[in-house]
Amino acid sequence: MELDGWEYHASSIADDLEARLLMIRSGKVDVVTLTWPDLDETDSLPPPNPVSREALGAALVEILGRLWSEPVFSFSQPAHRELELIIANETSKGSIGSLIARLEGESAGSLAPALLSYIVANRSGKTLEDMDDIGSLDEESRIFLSEAASHNRFAQDRLTVYFGSPGGDPHVPVESPEKFRIVLHADFHETADADEFEDRATVGAWRGMWRLVNLLQALPGFHVQFPGLRDLGTPRPDSPFERDRAAWQELAELLDGRALRILEALEEAKAPMPDGVGVDLMEAGSVVGQAELCRLDAQVGFSYNRFSHKDWRIRQIDDADDGDVSEDVSWWVEQCAARGIDSQ
Repeated sequence: MELDGWEYHASSIADDLEARLLMIRSGKVDVVTLTWPDLDETDSLPPPNPVSREALGAALVEILGRLWSEPVFSFSQPAHRELELIIANETSKGSIGSLIARLEGESAGSLAPALLSYIVANRSGKTLEDMDDIGSLDEESRIFLSEAASHNRFAQDRLTVYFGSPGGDPHVPVESPEKFRIVLHADFHETADADEFEDRATVGAWRGMWRLVNLLQALPGFHVQFPGLRDLGTPRPDSPFERDRAAWQELAELLDGRALRILEALEEAKAPMPDGVGVDLMEAGSVVGQAELCRLDAQVGFSYNRFSHKDWRIRQIDDADDGDVSEDVSWWVEQCAARGIDSQ
């Protein structure tokens, strides 16, 4: 869970997105990002929601409401609740509601965003070329969306959500959620000047972006396009093997030097996959060091700096050392095994 403030993160939005999307795509953790107003009963600046009930319109909302009478969905009250959070006109409680569902073990996984994609994209019957403003998407996002058959888009302020559905009957969202595509386009820039807090539209879009990441992250085909987010490709959700390979590749794009060579050796050895890069580790409210490459659930990692942490096992590495990394790999496997995490 991240409790972010605009004042501290206005200049690192792309880095924050990259790190958290990588963790999400690892399949090992859910990542919930909250701002203090999300915990405030009197939120004076609720974030925009381009897929609210009002934005979708009465006809689509009525279709979504009828879903729960279908036998295939009658079992899934958690999905019903999550879909209501996604399309809520009142946006202030969406992120905290998502967190509570996860803590109570009531998350429905990918079903709610897959259902939303199924209804709004199939209902439109549009192809990608029929979409308004498709030129604002980069080529990789357009290719990613084109893997689906039908499309739709909804926009509010500086946020646009593009949906793609493979079509088919209502069983598809349950049986093949990996076939659906959602691209969230956040069209604002990070800034080095946190005083831009006065720009309510930018701060609102920032909060709205994180709210949608919180609520849509479980869909394997969820992607975010944001200015400055250049090193993170679109996900590859089509098969477990492809997802694992893509996750290793995405980690490799963020590393160099000895950390990269260790990662490559870990993959070759079929060792437990890391899921964090450049993670700040805190103790007693202060950052004590940074794990260059780590596994969050095992609390083990490599660092270029020497430090200790009461809960983590950290192995210091030297970026200037171009020697063999087999001992680093052995250490990693042993530490993960000690935490009950075996090799692939």
